[in-house]
Amino acid sequence: MKRGGQIASPESLLSTFFHEYGHTNYLVEHHDKEDEVASETEAIRFSLQALENEGYPNLAYREAESVKGMAGATPYKEAVANLKSDPLWQSILGRPTKSRGPQEVS
Repeated sequence: MKRGGQIASPESLLSTFFHEYGHTNYLVEHHDKEDEVASETEAIRFSLQALENEGYPNLAYREAESVKGMAGATPYKEAVANLKSDPLWQSILGRPTKSRGPQEVS
């Protein structure tokens, strides 16, 4: 699958899948009141939790760092602000450096 003119890595595809699935979950549960920031917050949190649950903590860390890098723009800025006090977000970003290396998806 190509993304932005380049072939997307398996890690990127997995993270993207979980993120979009998180948006879908939000829309199913809140179909009557869409909120872009709440949807983004849910999508980020869902993808991080799913990566953790599937045994990819390093990908969860990379996803969190990537989201932080986009936090200058709406809705990411507000979503990151919403997540700052979230225990999962804090746990992922607070890991020791040696657990942050690259991880392959098989």
